Amino acid sequence: MLSCGGDDTGGGGGQSNDYIRIDQNVSSISLNATDKQRKISVYSNCSWEITINKGNWSDLTLDRMSGSNDVDIWLSTGENTSTTSRSATLTFKSPGITKTLTVTQSAGDAYLRVSPDKCEFNGDGGERTLSVESNSDWRVSNNVDEWCKLDKKEGKSGKTQLVVTVEENPNTSNRETQIVLSGEKSATISISQKGKDYSLTLGTDNITVDARGGEDMSKIFTVKCNGSWNTTILHEDGGSWCSINPSNGGATGENPLNIKVLCQPNYTTERRYATIKVIAGNNAKEASVKVTQEPATEPAFPTAPTCREISNTKWEVTISFTSMFEVTECGFCLGKESQPTKQYKMEGIRGTSGTIKMELDVEEGTTYYVRAYAVCPVGEKIKYSEETKFETKGNQPGKDDNVSPGV
Repeated sequence: MLSCGGDDTGGGGGQSNDYIRIDQNVSSISLNATDKQRKISVYSNCSWEITINKGNWSDLTLDRMSGSNDVDIWLSTGENTSTTSRSATLTFKSPGITKTLTVTQSAGDAYLRVSPDKCEFNGDGGERTLSVESNSDWRVSNNVDEWCKLDKKEGKSGKTQLVVTVEENPNTSNRETQIVLSGEKSATISISQKGKDYSLTLGTDNITVDARGGEDMSKIFTVKCNGSWNTTILHEDGGSWCSINPSNGGATGENPLNIKVLCQPNYTTERRYATIKVIAGNNAKEASVKVTQEPATEPAFPTAPTCREISNTKWEVTISFTSMFEVTECGFCLGKESQPTKQYKMEGIRGTSGTIKMELDVEEGTTYYVRAYAVCPVGEKIKYSEETKFETKGNQPGKDDNVSPGV
């Protein structure tokens, strides 16, 4: 309960002499942004209480909220770190009397601080977390090089963490970039990265692959690298018969990485060559593997055909063969002249080895030449065996025959 005494006239119906005066009877006071205390002198002949409307001034306090007669009140606050001023209203009340005092603290100076504002990375790259303190909203206002990534491009007033991630440097030379933050104030972050000191080791520099190629004939070599790497393949014949998997990658660590070399079949009778170049970083280091693929061999017939008479008009012909690649067709060529070309195809014979056996119709009393043939994708496509010569018997008696049997 508030009470006042005295005979002075106040605001209570003209019967009271009560009064309340603040400082020199002012209605407002001002503080600098850095002021933390202010004395407010109250002159009164009665009891009074104070109510505060702080608005957005959360750290404003008074050392007392009520009193009587003449009293000094201490106002306490923190520095105003925002870029806008702030105000509060103090209301002094006693029965029949109301006095208001507006307190204003001026805006603080704008600031934008980054810690640390310089970051150095080695060639492997990495991640750093920076602290941004600002009393205004901010944003990244420049184009940052692509090898430097940020987890955010803007922030609010207050404290913010900014994560900077730098990629591996593919070059041996150093590089630099800057990050510019802009708000009421601006700040610059300097990012530097050393060039990569690459190491690159291959398990071999030479590989030989069977002419048949394919998955079963694939070969392996190893790559050990402390950074990113890629490959290119140069074929001496201008082809594209050699491939590898994988063809690129990152740091392999302590254990080398297996690289599979896969070649398509070589149907030619000549060796062919390719060079696999392994390149670390951006041409920082290079090593190579020479790939040699062996030539194909044509089907082989170990002997000339074996011929056996079945009758005067039918002979059996037999031969065996071997082949690096599958024979797609085979049989015999029969004729009355040497090196015959008329083909008699053997059905159902395919593969890389086998025996061909056929019965051929012949004329009586005739000399024949026979040789085997095989078709495959190597060399001249058709391979012939040596030929065999045989003669069939005739119906007419020969000079050594008995022209008069039974006589």
